[in-house]
Amino acid sequence: MYGVAPSIDLFHVPDAKSHILEKEFENFCARLGISTSIYDSSIKLWRSVYSINSDLQNEAHHWFICMLFISALNSRISERSRLSINTTRILQKSMLTMYNMFSKLKFLRDIVALSDKAIDGILIFERRFCVTSAVYYKFEKIYPFIFLSDEVSELTVDGQIAIPESKHCCWLLFLLVKDHIANAAVELILGFHTLLCCVEYIIKTTPRFLLQPSFEQALDQEKEMVDATGDATPVISVLCEKFGANITENNIDENFIYE
Repeated sequence: MYGVAPSIDLFHVPDAKSHILEKEFENFCARLGISTSIYDSSIKLWRSVYSINSDLQNEAHHWFICMLFISALNSRISERSRLSINTTRILQKSMLTMYNMFSKLKFLRDIVALSDKAIDGILIFERRFCVTSAVYYKFEKIYPFIFLSDEVSELTVDGQIAIPESKHCCWLLFLLVKDHIANAAVELILGFHTLLCCVEYIIKTTPRFLLQPSFEQALDQEKEMVDATGDATPVISVLCEKFGANITENNIDENFIYE
């Protein structure tokens, strides 16, 4: 069972509705393994905001998620520390969209005095989401010019639209790599250049019959260069030329991706 510190409860007597909501939130946190300290901090913030605006009970579960996120930001040791909660997981479990979460966080910033650490964390979170979304939008546009795939999407056993393996691998690799390259998650150009490095890696591990002709040729040229000089750049060069990028400007270490 979670326990809110006595000092928090001393002058607080929740109304019946709030008490029920808090109990539901406690159960939600228990199912997701949220730490007691994060839960206590979230409840304290909830009660503070609820005392100002009781209309929050209309979407209480979504507001609770925002309180959890803020509490997790406050608990971080440094700006680069990982959050103690899995944001993606709690959003999925609560059916809260990113857009609605951003809207609610903005509302909270307007009516409650949040810590500088929380405000900075929210702004960085929003920037990371915007950059990642923009990179994905660009990726969707360039993918058909790199890989061959069936024009008709097939359905998986559970009725979901199947994602081509090369597409899935490119994006998954980007998500894994971007947090390990300084600023790749918060700077759009650097993020796109990081994506191209990830795409290059997947191109080299993809059967040639699944590649567009220009990249088949780039692989042949690269093999000839490696045999002749030991150096190889054609694949990344073709990517940069086709999609208006200059990887060298950002000094991305492609070997890091291969490692």
